[in-house]
Parts: sequence; structure tokens; C-alpha cells
Amino acid sequence: MNIQQQIADLCEETDHILWNAYSNEETSHLIFPHYRLSEEDLGQSDMSNSEGKIRVSEQEARFAFVKAICQGTLKYSIEVPTKKTYKFTTFNSDGKGRSAQTDLALLNCGRERICNIDFKSKGITDKSTNEKIGKDIQKLLREKPYGLWFHILESSDNSTLSNLIKVISDCINDVRSNFTDIDSPGLSVHICVIKHAFSIHCDLTEFHINNFDYEVSRSLLKSGDNANGWRVYRSRQGMV
Repeated sequence: MNIQQQIADLCEETDHILWNAYSNEETSHLIFPHYRLSEEDLGQSDMSNSEGKIRVSEQEARFAFVKAICQGTLKYSIEVPTKKTYKFTTFNSDGKGRSAQTDLALLNCGRERICNIDFKSKGITDKSTNEKIGKDIQKLLREKPYGLWFHILESSDNSTLSNLIKVISDCINDVRSNFTDIDSPGLSVHICVIKHAFSIHCDLTEFHINNFDYEVSRSLLKSGDNANGWRVYRSRQGMV
């Protein structure tokens, strides 16, 4: 089995863990936390049920991915230092390059690193979000192992995915334009939508990413599979 298929299988299993946790909290070991209600909200709600909106973050995705790994023979490392140095303004005030970190590294049975993985959550909100994505895309493309971008969203409207894909595409193009040491042999992009219980996945060997044409209605995805190079995965339990 090649690395792309191994990654795709792990992503799909991760999806099902996340979807089950979101829709079947009573049977899942993973519980999404809730935000604290504001004082204004508390004044308008039943104090016996004072939890706020569910928080969906990259941390749930990372732990679910680790659980998927543990069902097979591959190994993993967490917060792995990069081989190369990076000059990110948030922590390089002296202008010197320093080692960064990859959220999760996938290793084979010989403990050889075969994939670097970065996790992100939420849609595109402002310029700072784009900059954070750009920094992590740079790490994935400039390091030698294959890369995986795993993005988790609580929900999607008819433009959420298109906007996100465009930003990821722009970041890939920007890194390739500004750096000559693109050493990764490829990148997979996986976007998991929790509420609508579907995900999309594509493998990029030429680092060109297509848009995903889709339509959502309430908790339903209206789209065919293998749309414009994207594979579509759906919950085994149906829509939430």
C-alpha cells in the first residue's frame, strides 16, 4: 500500500471517530468540550444546563488521528522538531532561522518518518488566519517527508470550503514561488466537516489543488463523489 492510500485510510477512520463523537456522545470516548456561557447568556438560560456551544478544534482531530493510527502497525511522534530552520516573525524577532514543530509525524515500523501532519480548525476569518496556514504549509512543503494537511470544520455553508481551498492553494503557490528547497514528494489535503458528516480528500503530487463544487442544505451534502479530483467520504451512520 502506498503512502497516499495509507494516509487516506487513516483520515477516513479519523473522520468516523470524530463524527461518532459529535453525534453519539453517549457511546464515544472522545467528548467535544463546551464553551462557557457568558453572563448575558446565563441570564436567559436554564442554570441546570449552563454549557455553551460545542468547541470543535484541531486538538480533537489530532487525538482522533492518533486513535486511528493505534488500530494499525504504524507509529507516531508528537510536536516533532523540523529538520530545517524557519523565520516566522512571531518567534524570530532576531531574524535568525530556528527549528519549528510539526503537529504529528507518522513513522513506519522501522521508525522512519514517512509523513508530516499539521492540523487546523475553523474557516477563513481574516488575514491572520491565512498567515497561520501559510506558515504550516511552508513546513509541510520544505521538509522531506510526504505531507498531510488535516482541516476540521464544525459546519459548512455553500462557500466555506471554496474559500478555504482558495487560501490553501494561494499559500502553496506562495511557498513554491518564494522557496527553492521544496523537498516533500507530495501533499494530501483533507477537510472534515463534523455537523454535515462528510469529508473531502485529494492527493497533490504537482501541488496543484482544484476547487470542490458542492452544495449543502441543512445537514446534507449535495454533491457527487470524486468531484474535480476530490474524494468524498460520508458517515457510515448517515447524516447528523
